Amino acid sequence: MARPSRVSRALSQNFLADRAAAGQLARLAAPHGLPVPLLLEVGAGKGALTELLAPRCRSLLAYEIDPRLVPVLRSRFADAPHLTDATLLTQLEYARKRTGDYGSWTRLTVLTWPRHEWRLAGRVGRRSFRPVPRVDAGIVRIERRRTPLLAPGADAGWRELVELGFSGAGGSLHASLRRARPRRRVDAAFRAAGLDRDVLVGEVPPWTWLRLHEVLGS
Repeated sequence: MARPSRVSRALSQNFLADRAAAGQLARLAAPHGLPVPLLLEVGAGKGALTELLAPRCRSLLAYEIDPRLVPVLRSRFADAPHLTDATLLTQLEYARKRTGDYGSWTRLTVLTWPRHEWRLAGRVGRRSFRPVPRVDAGIVRIERRRTPLLAPGADAGWRELVELGFSGAGGSLHASLRRARPRRRVDAAFRAAGLDRDVLVGEVPPWTWLRLHEVLGS
């Protein structure tokens, strides 16, 4: 994929082009030459600084808001050090939604499931906080899988399928998928996954999505 040549005024973009300046900033971020535990880069752009930061840390989290640049960054730095897990203390409702504890699953959780496991690891009562909030808290564990659940190169097809399923057309997952897949293939996928045709998208767990993708992903 070609790199975008035009900057976005709306995003106030200015790409770092001076390698000496990038090197100076990288040395300041990790001044002693030893890998630091974690580096966060906000506004990775085309990766001029990311390239120099990656060897200097054990984990690198590079954030970029411009969607045109993300595929290039991913392809260049897929092997860079990255976070392997996270423990979050959130409102209990959020924790339960993200981990399927309500018996339903969100789009974000399904999208990321092949590479990350989400689980509810515990609860913290609201009276454990000062001042006391109105709701309890939940502990969310997000763990990167050592071996992804999708074959190499299947990420784009997975994302397209999940986005289609969560598009909300017709009120059911079956109706949404039929917008871009032949009905006979959707029927076959539902039979393979053991799903009822009237099932709502949020009721389908991530592991069942993987079975759907086996039939519909190609």
